[in-house]
Amino acid sequence: MLRNTLCGAPDIMAHVVLLAVGLGNDTQHCFMYSLQSNEGNGNSVCGLARPAVEAMLPPGTVIRSEMTVHRLDSLLLGLDVQVMKIDVEGFEPNVMYGAKELLMAGKIKFVCMEFFPDYMQRNMRNPNATIEFIEWLVLLPYRISILAFDHGYMTPEQARIALRGDRTRDDIFLAHKDLPLVAGVR
Repeated sequence: MLRNTLCGAPDIMAHVVLLAVGLGNDTQHCFMYSLQSNEGNGNSVCGLARPAVEAMLPPGTVIRSEMTVHRLDSLLLGLDVQVMKIDVEGFEPNVMYGAKELLMAGKIKFVCMEFFPDYMQRNMRNPNATIEFIEWLVLLPYRISILAFDHGYMTPEQARIALRGDRTRDDIFLAHKDLPLVAGVR
């Protein structure tokens, strides 16, 4: 679907690298599944053999495809990334953990990601997933905002409080700390 969208905008496609892989914290094989009536998107389960996946699927769902998940660090070694957008239904921490080397080296300038605590805790099967991820995020060399890339930056303590609050869903914006601030922005 994404490739078709980009084909409709060749001027944008010339500036986009589209990788037909999944991203995570380690390399593993995954199955993508969805409701029989939904072919546009779905969910994934990794680390299980096909029979085990088929046995755990909710009624009315089918396996749509298979994919291999890789660490972003291994795929983009040595490249500079201007903007990375992550929206993977609660698996955002895994994608970010798999990009740790790129992030620490400042190879990714801006990150926008969905931040949905309920999905994180459920999909990562960890009731502390959100808190652990927030603690990891504030150690990165990035300014954090829930407003935009260029304003509303929070101190690590403000980010801890804001992101732990009663939030159902937000986007988080990260801008590398070495990028210049826009005049008047803090």
